[in-house]
Amino acid sequence: MEVKYIILILVAFINLLLGTFILFRNRKSPINISFSIVLFGAVIWSSCMAIFISLTDMDIAIYWAKFFYFGSALIIPAFLAFANYYIYPSYRVTKKKVIYFLIPFLIITAIIFHPSWFLESATHHEWGNDANEKLVSHLIFAAYLFVYIILSYVILFRKFRRSEGIHRTNLSFIISGSFLSFLFGIIFALILPIAGEYSLIWVGPYFTVVNASFLVYFIFIKSR
Repeated sequence: MEVKYIILILVAFINLLLGTFILFRNRKSPINISFSIVLFGAVIWSSCMAIFISLTDMDIAIYWAKFFYFGSALIIPAFLAFANYYIYPSYRVTKKKVIYFLIPFLIITAIIFHPSWFLESATHHEWGNDANEKLVSHLIFAAYLFVYIILSYVILFRKFRRSEGIHRTNLSFIISGSFLSFLFGIIFALILPIAGEYSLIWVGPYFTVVNASFLVYFIFIKSR
């Protein structure tokens, strides 16, 4: 069994523990709920990636590839919801806004799981498995990620400028920690595949667990 497979499973397990801990710490708090969904998305991303890279049957592998893309797609709107609710709600949430908020996620999910819109096939190479993506759909997926991430940081930076004390400190941790996680995830799981380099896609989920552990400690444990 390859080391990278074991690490991905370990990453998924740690994120599952962290997400469950946060959720049951306060199951009614939108802050806890949204951040736990971020971590559960990372669980799907890591675990399905581990299964994908371990398979030799490419007809089965392609389905698991769709699920790890779905996991990464789930992380982004959940993080935006967390950014909105953390400390205080930046925007009042209504049913109409929830629908508008979810439409892009539902569209990208439909694209991911469509038989041919996003992934055409999976190919096995000496270095591992490759999910063959359609460029246009991959660019749409990239735009989806960037729009949600930019909106999240606009909210977080506004709160950072207006906050003081422990809230300002925590926001600095959230901004810096999540930025590093997103940066490396985007490089290895998005930019390099667009450039034709798919052999390192499994590295992206690694960075979720370090930053998640760091943020969980400072936001949900130390500051309480």
